[in-house]
Amino acid sequence: MDAHIERFQKDYAETVFVPGAKGVQVWVTPHKSGLVELGSKLKNAQEDIYFLEKVNYHDAIAQGYFLDITDVVTEPLTEFGESGTIEDKLYDSHKQYYKTNGKYYGLPHAQSPTLLTYDADLFNRLSLYFGENGKLDESGNP
Repeated sequence: MDAHIERFQKDYAETVFVPGAKGVQVWVTPHKSGLVELGSKLKNAQEDIYFLEKVNYHDAIAQGYFLDITDVVTEPLTEFGESGTIEDKLYDSHKQYYKTNGKYYGLPHAQSPTLLTYDADLFNRLSLYFGENGKLDESGNP
């Protein structure tokens, strides 16, 4: 994250976002709290972007904690040399989850694959598998 912050600050060092000031400052403030604690912190927060885990997205929207970012998600990325949008890059399942009442209030920032990993030799040695219909054949093989 530090490398991304450094690059972002460098890329926008001469950009005026606020009249009378150039550049952008990024700081990271770790919060380890639930939605209730987060809500009370948001009222006086200086941060504009949050990377959250374990917060119910739809509850946070209903309580007014998140702003509508649909324009950013659906705007063509032509200034970055692309023809599509951020929305075009989302999986259908992400679009269904994050698009609420036709609007986006957040985006996925990490993904964890769900899969099964096992020790095949151990399964073979202890016959920890089943064949068709949950049965082993006469030789003990599936």
